[in-house]
Amino acid sequence: ILHEKNINSYAKINFRLKVTGRRTDGYHTLDMLNSLIDFSDQLKIEINNTGIIRTFFDNEQLNNANNFCSIATNLILDFYSIKNIGVSIYCNKHIPMGGGLGGGSSNASSIIKYLPTMLLDMGLIKEIGKLHSMVKFHEKIGSDLHFFTKGNVGIFNIRGIGEDVSLVTNHSYINFPFYLVMPKYSINTQMVYKKYKELVPNIDSAYKYQDYKFVINSYQSILDLIDNDLLNPASEVQPNLAKDYRLLSQLTNWKVGLSGSGSTMFLMPKNINTTHDISNEVFEIAEKYGFLIKSVSLLAKID
Repeated sequence: ILHEKNINSYAKINFRLKVTGRRTDGYHTLDMLNSLIDFSDQLKIEINNTGIIRTFFDNEQLNNANNFCSIATNLILDFYSIKNIGVSIYCNKHIPMGGGLGGGSSNASSIIKYLPTMLLDMGLIKEIGKLHSMVKFHEKIGSDLHFFTKGNVGIFNIRGIGEDVSLVTNHSYINFPFYLVMPKYSINTQMVYKKYKELVPNIDSAYKYQDYKFVINSYQSILDLIDNDLLNPASEVQPNLAKDYRLLSQLTNWKVGLSGSGSTMFLMPKNINTTHDISNEVFEIAEKYGFLIKSVSLLAKID
């Protein structure tokens, strides 16, 4: 081992996801409110002299050349024309696959952020250069990568196909606990957008940026903005989601939302001051219906 680094690769939450158009190339344009949360996979990057790129996930089905960590590593080494070193990526996976939390994109962004710095430290490259602007990354990994490489602490507005990332707020009133509700099933994002196209065939493909900016000045203002246009198509792709979402919506003390294209849902207390008093009902539902529940907060700082 020539160099190694341990990294927390953080998940994201979508408080709001609105489909605003469909481009001529088939991509949907979006308007989203995202934040990083304190829920992560653990990565270790090792640079060695084997000349081989390998990944070691605790989920065996991910150990192939098509996972986002392998793709990002290959693209980086190609960008710098490095042929004679090996890279091993170890991943302890906690963020569920197909859960709408961006785990794969987060893993890839961690590689993009830290591997070039490691190569620079070793003297294998002279400068990092314009790596983050590489179109190939976004083509092969996905539009979430824009947020993970540009986003930091706070709530961000993401528009277009993900390329327009701007900070809305990082004020202290966004420091609140809430719950992720992770069912046992996953949902394929491409199938959700295909179903959305079937349900909404005539959406305007000439996307224009809205002339307004989101105003978040209180906890209540975040609750008021929670919405997701992918809930209906995701529910048709995975009918259990519709059933589970209705079930959670019956919890009168909580606001329920869907992150991304699912399957992860989230619960936010309608009254921020009663979180501890009413949390037992969340765990009772989880135990009864087999959900994995995790208490999280928005990320306060990045390691």
